[in-house]
Amino acid sequence: MNAGRLLLAVVITASSAHAGSPAIEVAQGATSGILVVTIEGFRNVAGHARVAVFNRNSGFPDDESVAYRKVVASIHDGRADVRFDDLPFADYAVSMYHDENDDGKLNKGLFGVPKEGYGVSNNVVHARRAPKFEEARFRLDATTHIVTINVHY
Repeated sequence: MNAGRLLLAVVITASSAHAGSPAIEVAQGATSGILVVTIEGFRNVAGHARVAVFNRNSGFPDDESVAYRKVVASIHDGRADVRFDDLPFADYAVSMYHDENDDGKLNKGLFGVPKEGYGVSNNVVHARRAPKFEEARFRLDATTHIVTINVHY
């Protein structure tokens, strides 16, 4: 068998082995991907959405100064969409808050209860404490990963 036919046989065999598998979204040799974060449920369009991506427990969920990446986004029609390009494949957690008064911080009331809307990846909510990194963690290991967060007030 010549080299061309051998290569064709290998490609056909490999293709048929994956025929029933879901599509793999990782480009061969890729080491980073795009994270798309969709945030829904804002009660108004005042202020901005502040979104932070964390790659470790430290500072999560509300210390933006130690976030791996962060962005401030406009709110339209009760939602905000942000995109983080070229994130290395790894574990991450996303936190966000609705900075209604644009003061650059999550305003809290008595006992540390947020006065502004907030949310994290995996939509973890606790009545008496902030979500932990481990609860909001997800694995970015594909070319594109989409996270949807619902805002809680």
